[in-house]
Amino acid sequence: MTRSKRDRTAGVLTMKPSTQVRAGFACSLIAALATLVLGLPVRGHAATRPQVPQASAVQAPGAVRLELLTAVQRTSLPDSVIVTLINGRTATMAQLRQEHNVRMQRFANARLLGSSSLQKIPLNQHPGNLGSNKSPLPMPPVQYAAKDYTDFCTAAQATACLYFPAGVSSYAIYAPFGISSLPAVIDFDPLITDSAVCSAGGGFMMQNNEGCGYAYPVIVTPNFTPGNYTAPATGGCSNGMFSETYDPHGAVQIQYTSAIPIVTTNTPPPGLVCIVRVIPN
Repeated sequence: MTRSKRDRTAGVLTMKPSTQVRAGFACSLIAALATLVLGLPVRGHAATRPQVPQASAVQAPGAVRLELLTAVQRTSLPDSVIVTLINGRTATMAQLRQEHNVRMQRFANARLLGSSSLQKIPLNQHPGNLGSNKSPLPMPPVQYAAKDYTDFCTAAQATACLYFPAGVSSYAIYAPFGISSLPAVIDFDPLITDSAVCSAGGGFMMQNNEGCGYAYPVIVTPNFTPGNYTAPATGGCSNGMFSETYDPHGAVQIQYTSAIPIVTTNTPPPGLVCIVRVIPN
């Protein structure tokens, strides 16, 4: 790992990533929905604002535009009905219902998956920490993140954590009105139309009746009080998709850097994961 440039304001190191995760993104996240872009690879440059087609009950022969369906229709239509999603994907109602069920089960199992990662993900534990009975430094909350992200990372005892759950056919990126993309990808559930249910899972209602969106950070930069630390333990970060930067003076950063779109359809649980634990000596 390499050390980042440091700003010693008030004696606390602050890392300077190109796109910084901040606790105040919750409001920006909601505003950013106006320019949601689906199915693109994660990149640091601005995304293009999509052109929303004019409302039409039928997108193509036999395919109904899902955002034009009411909540009752989404519940009652036969499994065989074919729908077109906002990203152009076509699927049957049976497929969407199966994906919804898998998603809800994923949320229910997030803590268990995080706890299991303590054994399943090999950690390059620094010799100086072997046998230590001290707990890793906890990761500060990411205010806009989905609840299963928070539950997984907390149970995994991560100081820094990226988690892209298994079983997602496409994540979304978005840019607020042409500026740089915010540091998260979205898994959206078009069958969740109740704002209370959406909010309970850490999600937000998307515009144009598109359902509920759940955000997963692509970069986190926790700062912590400078102290006596050895090189951190890491897990799942060495597959060429992530970068990690650590400075014992008070910061660690992990980022999804691959140009490959995040697709976890065939990825076994828990999914794509990068965990860093900083443990005091």
